[in-house]
Amino acid sequence: MLSREETLAAPASPPAHGAGAVVTADVVEGDAVTADAVSADVVESDAGGTSATAASTVAQEVNYTLARYLPVEEVENSFGVRNLTRPWSVAPNQPYRNRGIYFTWLLAVAALLLVGLFLFATAARRKVFTESFALSPTTSPEQIVFSPAPVEFHNRRNLKITCSNNQTNKWGYATIDFHNDSNQKLRTITVALPPGNAGPGRQVNKFASALPAGEYTLRFAFQWQNMAAEPQTMNVEIHEGVPRLGYFLVLLVLISILPVGVALHQGAFEARRWSESGVT
Repeated sequence: MLSREETLAAPASPPAHGAGAVVTADVVEGDAVTADAVSADVVESDAGGTSATAASTVAQEVNYTLARYLPVEEVENSFGVRNLTRPWSVAPNQPYRNRGIYFTWLLAVAALLLVGLFLFATAARRKVFTESFALSPTTSPEQIVFSPAPVEFHNRRNLKITCSNNQTNKWGYATIDFHNDSNQKLRTITVALPPGNAGPGRQVNKFASALPAGEYTLRFAFQWQNMAAEPQTMNVEIHEGVPRLGYFLVLLVLISILPVGVALHQGAFEARRWSESGVT
């Protein structure tokens, strides 16, 4: 309980004898109820019948009550009782219990951003192969080309394969076999260039997981629209150690699902708090 008392000073001129006014006011305020009690005694006299002087003194007292919401379980444990009546709605001063998840979410987002910045800043982005293949018309199902020399790849570095052609609105395919020269293992990746409105030089990027470290011989098998009558130029670039923004966006969405659900629940909670207050 906090209390405060104030006394307002009387005017500089003292009241005339036999003529005065005294007003006393007590105001009591609480969290739930505010009560105003004012009592006044006014005494006036006019000795000469023509003048009156008043002096006033106002005393004000304000009382504050601090209340804290306690869950039913805490009340039962404190007083050693059981089976108290449970609340069926939300109290005016009832706090929302799950606010702490917002701070945890902010920490997770900050950690994700720091990791992302670190990975993007330190990524290798190394170009391991680039070649432009001038392909002649052929009646074969595909045209086979080998890399002029083995290509070295490193551990834990994903691949980014970029293919482009010089034809407008015509499809094409590039199938790449990665042949490990040391253990003879083979891995195949296909990049499709679908027909579209893009002109010559359009690019298609495809990402793949990392290869085991070692030297690889690359075998390219190309197919394109009307390959029996028209020549084709296929450009291929291969990079390793290229970070992808999409993975971080997926992680951000995943860690945000629960906080968003909690925010929706809190909105319904706050609406119930004031649903019966008469405030619109």
